[in-house]
Amino acid sequence: MKKIFLLFALLFSYVSAFASSWDTLLWELKPSQVQRGVRVADWEETAKYVRDGMLKYQVIIDTKKQERFAILNEADTALKGKVEIPQYIHSDEDGDLEVRGLGLYAFYLGRVSEVKLPESVEYIGDCAFFRCYGIEKLNIPEKVHTIGNWAFIYCALDSLCFPENLLNLGELTFDGAIDMRKFYRNLTYMYLGKNISDILSIVHRRGKWHTVIRSYFDIIIGMPKLETIEVSPDNDVYYSKDGVLYSRQNHRFCLYPASKKDLIYRMPDDIRTMYNSKDVVTGDYIFSRIACNDYVQIIKLSEGIDSLMYAISFCGNLKTVILPSNLKYADCAVYNCDALRTVYAQNPIPSETGDTGLDDSFPSSLNSATLYVPKGSVEAYQSHPVWGTTFKEVKEYDTIDYSVSELSNYDELRADVDQVLISGNSVRIISDDHQAMAYIYDMQGRVVASGIGREFTVGSKGVYILRFKNRTKKFVVK
Repeated sequence: MKKIFLLFALLFSYVSAFASSWDTLLWELKPSQVQRGVRVADWEETAKYVRDGMLKYQVIIDTKKQERFAILNEADTALKGKVEIPQYIHSDEDGDLEVRGLGLYAFYLGRVSEVKLPESVEYIGDCAFFRCYGIEKLNIPEKVHTIGNWAFIYCALDSLCFPENLLNLGELTFDGAIDMRKFYRNLTYMYLGKNISDILSIVHRRGKWHTVIRSYFDIIIGMPKLETIEVSPDNDVYYSKDGVLYSRQNHRFCLYPASKKDLIYRMPDDIRTMYNSKDVVTGDYIFSRIACNDYVQIIKLSEGIDSLMYAISFCGNLKTVILPSNLKYADCAVYNCDALRTVYAQNPIPSETGDTGLDDSFPSSLNSATLYVPKGSVEAYQSHPVWGTTFKEVKEYDTIDYSVSELSNYDELRADVDQVLISGNSVRIISDDHQAMAYIYDMQGRVVASGIGREFTVGSKGVYILRFKNRTKKFVVK
C-alpha cells in the first residue's frame, strides 16, 4: 500500500512540476530547438560575419535579386540602455551592406531598454528579443513582413504597432506560457495593421502544453495597463472605435482596454454579439467580456444585442448597466460587479434567463439594486419568477440617468501594484509575485485577512489598510 501511495505521490509531483516548469522549459530552449536562420524565400545564409562593436552581423544573399545584405546576428548580452541599429554596416570584402533583419536570438537575454531599428528592416527572426525583460521601446518598421516564433517572449514593451505590410506572424509571438502579465505589464497602446486577422493567435496559441485562452477576458488580465487599441482602416477583420476593439465580420465586441479611463461606455448599436462560436479544443464558448476595468461607471449595451452570456465582469466601480431594448435572453450577464446599483431593462417584456436563472446573471448584491423598466412593465417584471426576486425593487423610468461620480481609490492603488480590484467587500490582487504575503488591517491594527492567495473578503463596512510587499494603501468598504 505504501508503494502505491509513493507511486501516486511521485506521479503527482511530476505532473505538478511540469505544469509549473513551462517557464523553465522556455529558459532551457537551445537554438537547435528553434527553427534556425531566416525563413524568407530566396534568402541564403553565408558563413561571413561582420562585427561592429558589441553587435555582430551575418551576410545574407538574396538569390533572386542577386544582391547581398546583412541581418543582425548577435548582440552582446552586456549591451545596455538605448541601442540604434544602423541602416548600413561596412564589410571590407563586400562593402556597405544594408541591414534588413534580425536573426535567431539576436538580443537573447539582452539588457537593453530601447532598440531603434532602421526602416530597411524587413524580417524579425525567431526569439529575436527572447527574455529582454527590460526592453520598453521598440519600433517595428513598416517594411517588416515577417515576425518569427517567440520573437518578443518575456518582454515588457509599452506599445506594439503591427505594420501594414506584416504578412507572417509566428507562433506565440508575444506570449510566454503560463503567466501573461510578465510580458504585457507595461503595454498601454496597441496598433493592428491591415493584415492582422486573429488577435487571439497573437497572444497565445492553442495546442499541446499550452494554456488555452478561452476569451478576450484573459487578454485583458494580461494587459493591465492597456489604454487604447487602434486598427488600420484597411483591416477587413477588425475595427476600433474610441480605443475599443470590434470585429467587422460578425459584428462582435472584442476587447475593452483594462486601463481605458472613460467613465461611460456606449457600445455601438451595430454590435450584435459578445460571444463567438465554440472553441475547437475545449468545446466551450469563447466569450468577449467587458472586464477588469475599474474606471467605467455606466455601460450601455448595443441595441443590436438580443442575447447576453458572461458579458460584464469584475468592473469594480460599475454602477449602472443599460440593457438593450431587444434583449430576449440573459445568462450570467453581469457578475462580480458589486458596486452595481441600477439596471435599466428597456424591453417591456422580461427576457428569458439561463438554466441557473439570474442568480448567476446578476450577483446577489443586486438585492440592494433597483431595476428600472418601461412604463406599464412593472407588474410583468415583478411577477417574473427570476427578475422579480433578484432586485430590491422595480420602478418605472422616464429617462436614463447618465450622471457619474468621481473615481474611487482604485486608481491610487493601481499605480503601486500590478492590479488591485476592489469590488464591494472583495479585494483581488493581480501580481507577478505569487509568493508575496498580503495583509489587510482594520483601523485598530488587527489583521482581518492575510495570505499568499489573491482574493480576500472583508467582513464588514469600514476603512482598511492593504499591505502588499513594501506598499501600504488605505481603502474603504462601503
